[in-house]
Amino acid sequence: EPLGWKTPERVAVGFMGDLFHPRVPREFIFQALDIAVQAHLEWGHLFLFLTKRVRRMRHLVTAYVEGGHVCSAGPFCREQHGGQGCPLPEGLLFGCSVESQEYAWRIGELLQVPGARWLSLEPLLGPLFLDRWFGLQPGNHWRECLCAEIDPEDRPCLVCDGRRWYGEKSGLRFVAVGCESGPGARDMNEDDVRRIRDLVVTAGVPFYYKQQRENGRVVHLPELDGQRWDQLPPLGVPTCAG
Repeated sequence: EPLGWKTPERVAVGFMGDLFHPRVPREFIFQALDIAVQAHLEWGHLFLFLTKRVRRMRHLVTAYVEGGHVCSAGPFCREQHGGQGCPLPEGLLFGCSVESQEYAWRIGELLQVPGARWLSLEPLLGPLFLDRWFGLQPGNHWRECLCAEIDPEDRPCLVCDGRRWYGEKSGLRFVAVGCESGPGARDMNEDDVRRIRDLVVTAGVPFYYKQQRENGRVVHLPELDGQRWDQLPPLGVPTCAG
């Protein structure tokens, strides 16, 4: 269907399931990636993949790229480069879910997936301490902090206690946070959201605050400290990644 959509769209791929579940055949996953590559290169669609099976995602996406499938899927690549092993285009974003500190290890696997990446902290069920994944801990290669670029008033960094440095970039295109919904949904602590927001913004990564429960109902795009956080990757002009 996306191959027939001529207006660029953001496409959430199987968010009520898991494309990278062990029962989903490798061939089916490769076909889905083929369609995403074609649809992005032809029409500029942005595809968001999301999984909890991040290790399988890493292995299969790596095999897809190393097998030369990107050029086979995209006629534009073939015309421009003769099928010379292009990397994945920026219009395919691979993400994983992390709902608690117990599963923060998934981020390390995610950062090894080829291509663009994003992080879903939904449902957020407790405090998350993600400094190591954003390069904000001692022992990293420190360089000048980007706070001055993020904050026109040049206030001190929210994470590094006023010191003007931070570590390597995380390599994430954006981070989304949201509460649990449905019957028996558990509450999400807004202070936990605030701590993640401060970390993500300081690291120069777009932040998307999807939803929170207020007075027993789910509010989409709620305000946090008087501001809505709806920073999503833009729908850009389709470009070959090679």
